[in-house]
Formats: sequence, C-alpha cells, structure tokens
Amino acid sequence: MRGLTVRHYLLILAVGFVFAIEVVAPPSIAYSQTILQSRFGNLLEHEKLSDPNNSDQNDTYTVAWSPNGILLAVGGQHSIWLYNNVLQFVKQIPTQIDIIHSLSWSPNGRLLAVGGSGSNIIQIFDIYTGYPTVVYHGHNFGGIQVIAWNPTNDSIASSTIDGDVQLWDGTTGKQLEKFPLQELGVSSLDWSSDGQRLLLAGARGIQILQVPGGKLLFSLPTKEIHSFTEDVPPYPIIAKWSPNNVEVAVGYVGAAPYKIVVILVPSTRHVTTTFEAQTFPPLISSLTWSPDGKLLAVQEDNTILLIWDIASKQKLISISEKSPGLSVNYPNALSWSPDGSKLAIAGEGNVIRVFDAKTRQIASLTIVDYSAFF
Repeated sequence: MRGLTVRHYLLILAVGFVFAIEVVAPPSIAYSQTILQSRFGNLLEHEKLSDPNNSDQNDTYTVAWSPNGILLAVGGQHSIWLYNNVLQFVKQIPTQIDIIHSLSWSPNGRLLAVGGSGSNIIQIFDIYTGYPTVVYHGHNFGGIQVIAWNPTNDSIASSTIDGDVQLWDGTTGKQLEKFPLQELGVSSLDWSSDGQRLLLAGARGIQILQVPGGKLLFSLPTKEIHSFTEDVPPYPIIAKWSPNNVEVAVGYVGAAPYKIVVILVPSTRHVTTTFEAQTFPPLISSLTWSPDGKLLAVQEDNTILLIWDIASKQKLISISEKSPGLSVNYPNALSWSPDGSKLAIAGEGNVIRVFDAKTRQIASLTIVDYSAFF
C-alpha cells in the first residue's frame, strides 16, 4: 500500500489490538444498562420473523431478578429467558435442564445458577457469554429442588427432592459441606443477608443452620406448628427471611381452616402475624417479602395471588385466575425487583406477568422459544 509509513502501520496494529481486547475481554462486573443493551441488543434479529401468538407454549416455572435489578431471569423448559428492567427481551440461553424451577444469581449479577427436574446437575451460566462456567455433579438423586446463592460470597446451597442439602463453590464446583437432612424433607432454602445463616423448611419443620459448620441454631418441628395453626398439623413448604433478618415468614400446606402464613421471630419463638387461608384445600406455593419488608406477596394454591400489608394485616391485592385481565395463570414463583417497584409472576403457559407496585397494573410478557435457531 503506497503512502503508508511505519507510523501508519503501527497505528493500524494498535487499533486492531484495542478492538480485539474489547471483543475478547469480559466487561466490568459493575456493568450498566447501556452496556447490556449494546452487548446483547434488545431483540434477537430473528425475533422479527417469529409470531409469539403462534409459538409453541413453554411453561414458565420460576422468575428471579438480578441483585442489581437490571435483569429478570425466567426459567422454563430447557431454557432461560432474560429481560431488562423495562421488560424488553434480551436473550435466551439453552440449558441441559428439562424443567427449570430454581434460579439463583451470584451477588454481582454476572452468574446465574440453574437447576430443576429431569437432571441431577446444576449449571452456572455467564449471562454475557450465555455459556456454562461450572456444572455441579454433587447430587446423586435426580431432581434439584432449590438453589440459593450466598448473598456475600461464591458459596451455593442446593437441595434435591429427597432433602440432600449441599454447600459448594459456584466458581469451581467444589463441594464445601454436606448436611444430611433427609428427615427434614427440605423444600425451601433461604440465606440471611449476612450470608451466615441458612433457613430451611420441609415436611418435618423449620431449621436454621450456621454456615459454615452446620451448627443448628433454631428448630421448629411440625408438631409445634400445630399450636400456631390451631387445626390439623400442616407442614411448612416454604420459609423466607425478612429483609432485616429478624423475622421469618412461613407458608404451609395442610387442611383448612387455619393460618396458612405465619410470621415469627426465631430468637424468641414469638409469632407476630398470621394470615388466614383463602382457598381449600389450602397450599402456599410461593411467598416473598418486598425489599422494604412492608409487604408480603403470597401465591396460594397456584390460583390466587395475594399481597398483604404486614403491619395492618390488610389484603391490598387479591388476584385470581378467574379475574378478567388479571389472571395470575397459576404462578409457580414470585420475585420482587430489588427496588420493590415490580413483582414478577411465573406460571403455566408461555406468559409471565409483572405487577407494578406503583400503578397496581399487570403487564404480560409472552415467552417465545427460539431454540430452533440455535
């Protein structure tokens, strides 16, 4: 090429090197919405060629907002779908999990742990690349019940349907501890915000373990729960820490009439609030605190969504699948955004719904399966 000096060649090489670094090097963990949109784009190119109304239905089983509130992850059959915080489609990531019903984010919002039925593995995905970074094979019995990433470090607690609870490193896949809790029948795991206490719920009761070490800090057997519910002894199916880590909300399954949600203080064993069952036979499928600890969203019997004001015990929202325009579509999971402005609701069919806490309106998102393009 005529007219090019050595300086020009060096400049061309430098520009090429910088471009290569931008393509290969991972973006900063403290990413912004602008970076996400520039890397992923709001839409896949082939989305314009796909009609959501004609797509095959893909049930959604779980939803999870990222810790920074930038992304909403949706778990369905064989795939994860990502949306940004204005509910625009970002990406679909295929997995090896048949039915995904447990998602948990790393504290920095970069990695996502995925588990479910039909497989005894847990996959960790880098949301930027869409590829798994770790595949955990520690569980021998198929069917991952729940995954809970420690909010302060890289450790993950997970459980299978037989109650086998394990603690492992989400960046290496190395098992750290194992808790033989088969008798508890663990169906729910939740970390305290300091990452030092693990709350477990199951058919035999509720426990709080100190981690690491597994020291038992609190135990509430099912037979003691009978005194709270004043009826046929139910068993807890889900338990969640309050945002201030002082109280625990527990949802039950059993026979009505009785208090189906109990809020108690583990340190004193004092029950502060109870909520009555709205359906028969009653079953709490999911519950979650609002980030400010003032509201409790409860999914009952897969057919009704309730939002309670905890202080006043007033029912602010009651949405049933029969309510016109407000169908919760048999939700399987609930997740508040970190700022408390949105509540994501998963359920049967290829639709998720997002409740706006300010306007009290519900937006619907149709999940489109792009796996045929992979």
